Amino acid sequence: MSFQTLDVVVLNTDLPARGLKRGDLGAVVDSPEPDAIDGEFVTASGRTKALIPLKSSDLREVADDDLVSVRPTGASPKTPPGADGARDILRRGSVHIRWPRL
Repeated sequence: MSFQTLDVVVLNTDLPARGLKRGDLGAVVDSPEPDAIDGEFVTASGRTKALIPLKSSDLREVADDDLVSVRPTGASPKTPPGADGARDILRRGSVHIRWPRL
């Protein structure tokens, strides 16, 4: 599977150390190598929950029958300085989201 920057993706596996579960919705931030993807997962309020390196097999495309839901994630690790993720990108106004076709 080939992903592009800013593709909306779904996590295929639980990552308990990061507070992520299979089915969590994220976005591709970068794809430095063919099988390497930097994925960002945010809370509903836009705070970065995790910005992590993944393999393409850890992700899948969003499907037409996927339903988005909200769940509590518990305590979030503190976001490192300068890495306020999606909220920072939106503040700068440089986001161009490629939504999947319905």
